[in-house]
Amino acid sequence: MPPGLKTVAEIHAVVEAIDRPLNVVTGWLEPGITVADVAATGAKRISVGGALNRLALAAFVEGARAMREEGSFSWMQRIADMGPLRKMFAAAD
Repeated sequence: MPPGLKTVAEIHAVVEAIDRPLNVVTGWLEPGITVADVAATGAKRISVGGALNRLALAAFVEGARAMREEGSFSWMQRIADMGPLRKMFAAAD
């Protein structure tokens, strides 16, 4: 899990240089790189670390600021529909 890989070429170079599976940490990757791009390098695992949590916190802060600074609840138009969320998180039969 080498930190700091930024490009597909860098990931591929590390995959070629080691004899173990490579875990890519996405925090440093260039923004246009996709899961398919990383998979094509031969990397075996992709880790986003706490990035999804920070994305959720950014949305939380955006909504809180809108309420405090504008008195607005317009952010509610972008909230997730609970029906699909319930299905996604339902226990497997």
